[in-house]
Amino acid sequence: MCLTIIHSRYLSKFQLKIMSSSLPTSIIFDGTCLMCNNFIILLDKNIKKPYYIYGDVNNFLQKYPESFNNHEKINISNLAKESIIVFHNESIFTHENAIIFLLCSSDSLLLRLLGSIIFRLKVFSIPGILYRIISFFRMKLNLLFKNNNCTLYHFKNLIICD
Repeated sequence: MCLTIIHSRYLSKFQLKIMSSSLPTSIIFDGTCLMCNNFIILLDKNIKKPYYIYGDVNNFLQKYPESFNNHEKINISNLAKESIIVFHNESIFTHENAIIFLLCSSDSLLLRLLGSIIFRLKVFSIPGILYRIISFFRMKLNLLFKNNNCTLYHFKNLIICD
């Protein structure tokens, strides 16, 4: 089986060969980023499908060691430093494509509409540019998401794999 990679600076020219039967739909994100965490919480509230989430790429790679060779593991690790990654069926979505996929997979009409609008703006490369700007400044933008309450969120639909 081969995974098709959708938009990635590091992985664009090769295919990941998966030795195992299949990967479950998995989301890898930066677990230290408050903005990323809030996006994952928003997804949990609006997606009824069971997605597996990893706040650390190494946990994901350790769970499926036979699925990737060393070169692919290095590329996925590098990519995870700058992008959210979604493994779904035989595809990998990264950067703005991962966001669009997750928004369009949502059960919320508003989020699906937002995903459709962002998808249509891809013609003008606007989502990619915005994603890279936000990604670059995300740690500084975390100040907007600071929360003085130390409450733990209990996921209802997403499965935490850390």
